[in-house]
Amino acid sequence: MPIEFLALLPPSATAIDLAENKITEIPGGTFDRFSRLQRLNLSGNRITTLHRDSLRGLENLLALDLSSNAIDAMDPDALPPRLALGDIPLSGNQWSAWPRLPKRLRQANFSGNVLTAVEPERLEGLTRLRVLNLNGNRLHAFKVPVTGLRRLRPLCLGFNRLTCLERSLMRLVPNLRTLM
Repeated sequence: MPIEFLALLPPSATAIDLAENKITEIPGGTFDRFSRLQRLNLSGNRITTLHRDSLRGLENLLALDLSSNAIDAMDPDALPPRLALGDIPLSGNQWSAWPRLPKRLRQANFSGNVLTAVEPERLEGLTRLRVLNLNGNRLHAFKVPVTGLRRLRPLCLGFNRLTCLERSLMRLVPNLRTLM
């Protein structure tokens, strides 16, 4: 379904699946009418950038799938500040820098991107994060923020260019059960 067909949907829609539609851009205001939207699937498209207003009005969004696109940039304010989002698959894109993520996030999947570093400051405040998948990037190091990732259980770092991990990892991630 081309993005233009959204005009035919009722504003009361709670789920929209636009996967595999060759969408390249999400113009500002596209989802303004859908304040009740809880699930949005944009996977498998050709999106390269998320602009400031691309997702405006989606404060009730619980699930957003942006995997398998070509995203390499996101405006720092692209995700609404009070977003209730718990899970955001961002795998299979072209991320080279870590974007600002909602503080309520529970799962982040950045596998199959081109990240070379994740600055600890970018993970600060993600106190609810339980799953972090960074498999298949180009990471040379992984540093945990001083405040730690207290709820993180699996941490996936496989298929990167890591040569060592910080000694403080286990102390700063006390609930870690799986390290891959």
